Amino acid sequence: MEELNMLRETQMLYHSNLFRMQMEELLAEVSLKEKRRQQFSQWLTKLSAHLTSLPEFNPIELSDKPKLARKGIHDPLLETLPKITGNIIFAAPTKLEVVGSFASGTVTTLNPTIDVMMILPRGMGSFSGHMVTLFVIHLLQSRKINSQMSPYQVFRNALLSIGSVDWTVKGVNMCPTPDNTPSLDVLHQLYEVVFVDPSGLLNLAAMMITADFQRIQHESQLAIAFLNSSAADSFESLFIKKTEMFQMSDQFLLVRVKKKEGMQTLSKKKSNHLQHTLNWLGDARQVLWSCMLAVLSEGLLERKILIAPRREASRVWQVDQPPPQRSWSLEVGLILDPASAWALLTKDGSFHEAVLWGNPNLSQAQRRLIPERICKDVLYRHCGVNEENVTYIAKQTEMILHCPEYEMAFEYATGEEATQQAIQAFDSLSRKLRSLDLPLKITAVQPKSDVNRHSRVFPPLAVAVPSAGKAVKVAENQRLFSGREGTSGVFRYAMKVIIFLEISGKWPDDLDAIQAIKAEFHSKMCDLLSQDNITAVVSPNFLQILWMGYFFRVQVCYLREIYLQRLVETPEGDWKEQETAAATQLELDIETLPRLTTAIARLAL
Repeated sequence: MEELNMLRETQMLYHSNLFRMQMEELLAEVSLKEKRRQQFSQWLTKLSAHLTSLPEFNPIELSDKPKLARKGIHDPLLETLPKITGNIIFAAPTKLEVVGSFASGTVTTLNPTIDVMMILPRGMGSFSGHMVTLFVIHLLQSRKINSQMSPYQVFRNALLSIGSVDWTVKGVNMCPTPDNTPSLDVLHQLYEVVFVDPSGLLNLAAMMITADFQRIQHESQLAIAFLNSSAADSFESLFIKKTEMFQMSDQFLLVRVKKKEGMQTLSKKKSNHLQHTLNWLGDARQVLWSCMLAVLSEGLLERKILIAPRREASRVWQVDQPPPQRSWSLEVGLILDPASAWALLTKDGSFHEAVLWGNPNLSQAQRRLIPERICKDVLYRHCGVNEENVTYIAKQTEMILHCPEYEMAFEYATGEEATQQAIQAFDSLSRKLRSLDLPLKITAVQPKSDVNRHSRVFPPLAVAVPSAGKAVKVAENQRLFSGREGTSGVFRYAMKVIIFLEISGKWPDDLDAIQAIKAEFHSKMCDLLSQDNITAVVSPNFLQILWMGYFFRVQVCYLREIYLQRLVETPEGDWKEQETAAATQLELDIETLPRLTTAIARLAL
């Protein structure tokens, strides 16, 4: 009965039994062992005894810098904070308690961090393990999960909840008596992201900005997609592989400002920037980055899916040393929406305005740089950042795709326009072939060339395009004409095309006879095309056609030939069907590859 229940649960929750086994093995690997739990409890007892026995010292005025220096204490607060009055004092703790995932028995990491009393996150904009634990408890209290659920179900429901609720608009409040604490509306006026702890007084997401939470939401939605996927590497992609920002981003932006210029921008953009600076413990950079990210988001509008700032790790320094210097630079990864990112026109419905970012003749390579123009423009107009202080990474590797200049009606750029021209020629040839009056009607014309899959690095050019008459040499970062006398040889790439004819019972079962019939069809097609003054050269195995300046290699195919290639004669004189190298190759050439080519071509529409 237990095995039947496990089988039913696997069918309902997991897309494969392998994925379930991987999840169970992962949980067993990251769960805290009882031996380590006991070791920590013993250590905590010693730590508690030591800390509670520490002596107190007299209060020191915060503004009394010389006295702090004589005691070997450097003020950890940044100079950008407004003047603060008050005393610094140390008093021994009266009690130590373990909180977070260790206390609730939900530690799931190879290198656990134990929260004693309250340890604030180490990294800016992070979603700490303590926050995750409290969020799961919130889901339990709100009955969105229950204690009977498996760890996988809890994990999945947590991801779904994070991905569907916007904490920047309606935050989470765990306080059981919210009437006696600040309301969510008040907290949203003070913070960009709100997640209130059970006391009702602490916003656990105070160190997050809108862009941070949007990235968490984006990755939660990606995680759900991996859980729903039946791909063999879905578990590895979700739990094993580490993805860096440059891997997840389509384009990358680096903004550098000087401290003085940044503070001037803050004064103009936020009248209450000192209040926000206090919330960031004097780190005015975080307030400035939030302003810049909001400007970029408004400028890109629907062109972007996600704007993800790179968060620097919190630094640790000795108390008798000054805090380390912080860089006034912002790194941002852009994940763009391919459906609208390269559009020439940006419309703002609220003001009924439109901005044209280029002319209709721009190449695809130039269109991909439209977000760069937008980012640099809005940063200059609204934040005073000059273009030379913005590094935009998008086109740096495209130089190797450029070819020597040809005289043509379109700009070659990175070859995408040339690919489109070749595909349009194939579509035109397909219509022409279907119109031929053959003994058997053509039912399908399918491409199997890498050009149609948009994967050929240097697509073919039409014969009408003049070929370069000089040899070309490759320099360090560009191609140059060598200046030598004579011409280089010209290679003409032929795009492969297969055609299928309507079903007929007159096809023979002999492989040689099938080849002869296909050769006759090639010859007949050549004659019909020649009558229309189309250059074609017939071959027993294919028909070579020059169409719109491109070379096509057309081949008549017969699907039953795959089955006939699998028939093998036994020593007794009988025939049996078994896999052969010839049948496998033929199936790849006339069935698998054309199907994949057509599917990939549809994705590019």
